[in-house]
Amino acid sequence: MSSLFEILGNQITDQYCEYFGKKYAINTNWTSPFPDCLDCLCADYGLECCGFGTQAGPNIPPAGCELVLGICEVRFALVSSKKNI
Repeated sequence: MSSLFEILGNQITDQYCEYFGKKYAINTNWTSPFPDCLDCLCADYGLECCGFGTQAGPNIPPAGCELVLGICEVRFALVSSKKNI
């Protein structure tokens, strides 16, 4: 969090969060797409992000299946046919 004077959108603020070079006003939330797969909140106490989908924790596929890569949603595909289940 920074304490520089900034104007973000229609909100004048002296505090904001910075995430990968982009500034977010306090009480702003956003979702970052694959490969990050994060739900983030810029709060007065700082930046809070939580992984979702494939970034939420271990994704152990059932026998004969593999995790479909390239998306945040957890999907498994049969290894033999690559058919989504």
